[in-house]
Amino acid sequence: MYSDKRDAMPHWIFWIIGSAVVIIAMLTNLIEGKPWSLISGISLNIGITVIAVSIIDWIWRRVGGDPLTNAINELRSVTTLMADLRDTGLRRLFVSREHASERRQYFKSKMSQAYVVDMMGIALRSGWLSDPKFQKILEKRAMIGETQFRIMILEPEATITSQRAFEEDHRQSSRIAVTASETLRILSEIKDRLPDEKRENLLIKVINKTNIYCSVIRADDQMLVTNYLMHLTGGNSETLEIEGEDSKLFSLYMDEFNSMWDKSTSWPERAP
Repeated sequence: MYSDKRDAMPHWIFWIIGSAVVIIAMLTNLIEGKPWSLISGISLNIGITVIAVSIIDWIWRRVGGDPLTNAINELRSVTTLMADLRDTGLRRLFVSREHASERRQYFKSKMSQAYVVDMMGIALRSGWLSDPKFQKILEKRAMIGETQFRIMILEPEATITSQRAFEEDHRQSSRIAVTASETLRILSEIKDRLPDEKRENLLIKVINKTNIYCSVIRADDQMLVTNYLMHLTGGNSETLEIEGEDSKLFSLYMDEFNSMWDKSTSWPERAP
């Protein structure tokens, strides 16, 4: 905690000094003459000020601390935090993915101009493949060949998908399997509409060997990451906004994405 030398200085010393100056001022006032009257007035003001400031300082410390000292401590904490975060790439932290809904809309707009889009999630349905606007962006960018999409979700029929649904719903549930199947249906239909020479612009994979612990939405040098908690759905989990391909967090989550991509299985190119 911040401290200075006056922390150890007893307040009664200042009260004695201030009182002595006031007494001197009163005695000086008894001496006739304009100079002495002026000295008396100045001394009186100084003495009262010393006493008042000392009393206020004593009260501040008793009821919660010196405001200036508290402000300095807070500024130091913020400065330290900013220095720690500078190299991580973290730009914003949302207590849940729902609180980041506006940023998801921003990322959709960014994807309409991005060259590289990587997406990993449990099902990527809510806010993404369920949104016709995003579907149009995906198909248009893949069609003109301006963007390559790598999209990866849990395989609907995999054991790990049932396990994840049980963890989130606290009971046996097919919710995630149904949602993931719908996502794959939409992706397959979009890919089927692409000319053969453009199909590599939309790569689809499913995860069936290991569970997924975070969602990663990457558009060029920006990223949204949701860290999945075992007892919560993705919408209720914290979300990070990260920027800068050279930043530590960006590299960390890209390593996670690429590792999962290598372990995943390509989804059939043609819808059944």
